[in-house]
Amino acid sequence: ADVLAFVPLAPAPAAPFAAAPALVPQEPLSDPFAQTVQRFLQQKGIILINYQSLKKGEGEGLIDIPTAVGSVRYFFRAKQKKKCTEGDVATTYLAAQMKKYPALFLTPGEIPKKVTQKLPDYYPNMKIVTL
Repeated sequence: ADVLAFVPLAPAPAAPFAAAPALVPQEPLSDPFAQTVQRFLQQKGIILINYQSLKKGEGEGLIDIPTAVGSVRYFFRAKQKKKCTEGDVATTYLAAQMKKYPALFLTPGEIPKKVTQKLPDYYPNMKIVTL
């Protein structure tokens, strides 16, 4: 009878983890709201990768949030409004989906209760934080 011999395979060489890109210190942001966002992120220990002002009091970019198992990259949008609408949340969610990142929406304003109730079902992988 034929006997099958199991030949141990040599373990594949372990590929080193891709090194994170070297972070260049951000130049000071000129918009006062952008500076507020930058200070908030620094206080929380979140690394600002890039920031782009869209309009006065509105900007977006990428951040790295440190976790116990490594950092997680998020797309974020910050809007300086007294009361945010579901449209603001939806456009942030869609922009993050297009870039294939989880979303973070930052605002100093009020978030309607209806939006916070819809968040887990309609907008998975999205967080809303008030500044």
